[in-house]
Amino acid sequence: MGLTALEIYKLLPRTNCRKCGFSTCLAFAMQLASGKPGACPDIAAESRERLENETRPPIAEVRVGTHTIGGDTALYRHEKKLNPCLLCITVDTDAGEGMELIDRTAALHYVRAGEEMRVDMVRVKGSGSRFLEAAVHASGMALMLDAPMERLEKALAIESVAAGKPLLATDGDFKELCALAKRHGCPLLVEGDSMEQTKERASVAAAEGVADVVLSLKATERERLHFLTAVRRLAVIGRDRDMGHPTLAMAGDFTAAAMAVAAHASIVVMPGKMLERLEPLLALKQAIYSDPQKPLQMRPGLYEINGPGPGSRVIVTTNFSLTFHTVSGDIEASKAPAYLVVVDTEGQSVLTSFASEKLTAERICKAIRDSGVMERAGHNEVIIPGLVPALKGDIEACGLRVTVGPRNSSKLKALLASGGEVR
Repeated sequence: MGLTALEIYKLLPRTNCRKCGFSTCLAFAMQLASGKPGACPDIAAESRERLENETRPPIAEVRVGTHTIGGDTALYRHEKKLNPCLLCITVDTDAGEGMELIDRTAALHYVRAGEEMRVDMVRVKGSGSRFLEAAVHASGMALMLDAPMERLEKALAIESVAAGKPLLATDGDFKELCALAKRHGCPLLVEGDSMEQTKERASVAAAEGVADVVLSLKATERERLHFLTAVRRLAVIGRDRDMGHPTLAMAGDFTAAAMAVAAHASIVVMPGKMLERLEPLLALKQAIYSDPQKPLQMRPGLYEINGPGPGSRVIVTTNFSLTFHTVSGDIEASKAPAYLVVVDTEGQSVLTSFASEKLTAERICKAIRDSGVMERAGHNEVIIPGLVPALKGDIEACGLRVTVGPRNSSKLKALLASGGEVR
């Protein structure tokens, strides 16, 4: 899985000259071993070549528009945060799709856990004159151009299209496509009928001087799933350079798209009809590609649920995403108007944050005070999580009246229904 820090250190001049920006050669070696970039100006040519080969990521990085895919060094996503996959909508100009679908794709967005989620990319496909119009119209987004060679050449002659370095694909002559991609510095889709043919074409692309390659397979859903997994294992474990590239999967429905997102596809291409059904897929992508060392967390502060006003209940919770969505969902289901004060616990759940002293009476009182919720609600009673009754006394010392809520937020409905307004 690459060189260790000590192995890298042995390749360096070991003069501690600090030209690399580090105080010692060993510190620089540890930087490289951790996967971070760096350069030593005095290293011998032979050692530099070995170092570059051994420390570059098993799966190469590729730029598509403003996005970066690949660059992975870990086999499993829970080991290290990876570049997220791109969700791509197809605009088939031969099927009558065009500007309206592109506009809807560009405008679509959802907000979840404080993060804005959008479609990342548009695949413009076609062979007629409308292909060029659509390519220009979509040039503000990351692009995949899938067309005969003649159309690709005309599209890349347009400055706004060529500037975005679109991913190129065609059923035409593969070597001509390689030459076109090299000439314009564009990434190239290498697609075969089998894994062997895909690997062979990737080798041809490298020989033709194409720097950025994305691999794909013309196959059934089951075969494609095996392909995605096999490519990753060959690249990360087998260090197979011909297979060390990001992958693309065509998905005809939601299930296939979800499988591709979960199975390491770097680009998931879907038909235009799926555009309005993307919210759960975007949520899946967000969950899978969140940093494993950093919990998914909500913005701390005050949230109004079911139109609260004077006399409405005030409920406290943490900013761990799962806790927030569970509690807020249960409040919504109760139909009772309420204020939800979300305390900054650095993304930790109730018990975890209590144990690590991130959920304290002091933090709760400060969050309530900073939110101004008591002025809006017109009272000083708060409901705290049932898992931390020990905080009740200290919170009341701040001048608040405390009700200890249920241990499970699904029982909030009964509590809110029984209490009515606070007077």
